[in-house]
Amino acid sequence: MRSQGEIDKQIVSLEALKEKVIPATAFGDDNIAAIDAQIQALREDFDEDDCYQEWPDDEDLRLRDNALEAVAWVCGGSEHEDLCDDWPLK
Repeated sequence: MRSQGEIDKQIVSLEALKEKVIPATAFGDDNIAAIDAQIQALREDFDEDDCYQEWPDDEDLRLRDNALEAVAWVCGGSEHEDLCDDWPLK
């Protein structure tokens, strides 16, 4: 489980990442919105149920998937040490 200090640092890093990331994927998916979903999950201490409630099946699944990755990161279940590592940069 990540400490509040680690979570706070990750939020700062994700906020800074929004300036460096390619804004949209080749398929038109909004990378900034996906990062915002991760930030929301971290700030609001989401669990998996919160992610499914915030982004139900008929909503943008990519946002939910990114929020779930942030939840997994907090719990130590993410393959990434830093959530910023897997984003395409400008």
